[in-house]
Amino acid sequence: MPSADLAMYAGVLGDITAAAAPTTEADPVGIYASLLAGVGVLIGPGPHVRVGNTRHPLLIWPLLLGRTGSGRKGEATGTAEIFLRKAAPDLADRRTVTGLSSGEGLIERIRDSEDGEKDRSDKRLLVIEPEFTSVMARSKREGSTLAAVQRQAWDGRALSVLNRQQLRASASHVAIIGHITPQEFRLRLADADMTGGTYNRYLPVFVERSQRLPIPEGVSEHTVETLSTKLYDGIAAARDVGQIQLGREATQVWTGTLYDEFTEADDEDRAEAEFTRRAAPYCLRVAGLLAALEGRGLVGPADLGAAAALIRYSIASAKFVLDRQARNPRLDRIRRAIDAAGADGLSRSAVSALFSRNLPRPALEELLAELISGDEYEESLTATRGRPAQTYRRVLSSFFVPIEDNRAGSGAEPREDNGADPVTSTDAQSSDGLPAAINGQPLAVSEPGNEQSREPSGAAADDPSWPPPEPPDDWEPDEPDPPADPDDEAGAADPEPVHIAAAIPAVQPPLTVAELHFSSSVQLSPYA
Repeated sequence: MPSADLAMYAGVLGDITAAAAPTTEADPVGIYASLLAGVGVLIGPGPHVRVGNTRHPLLIWPLLLGRTGSGRKGEATGTAEIFLRKAAPDLADRRTVTGLSSGEGLIERIRDSEDGEKDRSDKRLLVIEPEFTSVMARSKREGSTLAAVQRQAWDGRALSVLNRQQLRASASHVAIIGHITPQEFRLRLADADMTGGTYNRYLPVFVERSQRLPIPEGVSEHTVETLSTKLYDGIAAARDVGQIQLGREATQVWTGTLYDEFTEADDEDRAEAEFTRRAAPYCLRVAGLLAALEGRGLVGPADLGAAAALIRYSIASAKFVLDRQARNPRLDRIRRAIDAAGADGLSRSAVSALFSRNLPRPALEELLAELISGDEYEESLTATRGRPAQTYRRVLSSFFVPIEDNRAGSGAEPREDNGADPVTSTDAQSSDGLPAAINGQPLAVSEPGNEQSREPSGAAADDPSWPPPEPPDDWEPDEPDPPADPDDEAGAADPEPVHIAAAIPAVQPPLTVAELHFSSSVQLSPYA
């Protein structure tokens, strides 16, 4: 399944996501994508990026793909709405609608005013569709103009239909947030829909429940007030920005690597390639939006890097949702649990416990062998008084992502320290000011170009028994797995969702993007 790169959470939107994530079961990437869509609308049509002769408004259309119930799609968008409505209460209420049923209906919401009517020059509109499957069904009806009007709106063009009503909107600035399950999306999607170019206007984002919170606390009023004020300031600054261009360093990054990476699917005809053909312009739109929120007309390399991380997650989401052969529910469950465990990893016994110890030993060994067959996960042996213990963890190079502050290289002043220490008084700090421990537990921080090894330290480093010897060929676990439960196969189809971003700790003030550099092995109470 897709794995989120923490580098995507940039600027004030990253701060909001970091503050909200510990208080909700919603997937952080769903919150972040919903914020991008809402803020893009609130900013208005002024700021834009240009690709050749095409003008791209800063409109993001996320399509949240999550399982029924466990996906928490509505919770993700609802959490983003809290901050959007606080930052622009009147506008957010008047310009947020649902119930997209026809192209004519969409045009009617932002149509030009007629004689004697009040001014209707504001063409901003945020459409939230919690039942996107109905939008797909209506778009396929004979004579429906909905698909064509969506394509016009994504480009920020004038909207019109040639029928007896002769509705017209001379301009548009519309974003759509869709919610749908992967299964419904696959069932509704026909090849004609893909090649028609309607759904590749959307940014696919797979979401899952990030953590279990029987009684979610919700974001505090103080946090909402503080971050909404920052968001309001960012929106105000962005409205003064016109055309947004790539800075010199960002141009080198784009032409050197990212352009080829995000256009390589143009010559492919796979389903996920059709779904992500607009990856390149989407990357520029997101990067431009991040720069505009800081009042800049030049995109820096950090803006571009954050945008690229989100686009890569989107491409992985499309592959995961559309390529059913690439998914193994049981293996997905193991990966999510290991990601949540962080640097500590999971023992073989803990992996077996994920399936209530009902998985036959050969099936478990096959899953673990497949897990470590790639380069993302590894197996290690730890010496004990008896048989060596097997532990499975994610490889450091793929787990930790060095993140630069989004303002670096952008010409903006670095973020000032407000004097508040996000780490408790008993916690240590590393030499660079990032937290080295939280609640007395050490954090495994990865420095750029100097990833930490997993070798033991302290007394363990002097242990002559390290590294542990390889187990004999006839070695077996202490406790054999019980017989398989015949009902386990059905239960395995709906794995327990665990998301790596669930480890973002609930501390005040909200963490910046740079302060998200720690291992998710730290177990914190969501009510801390």
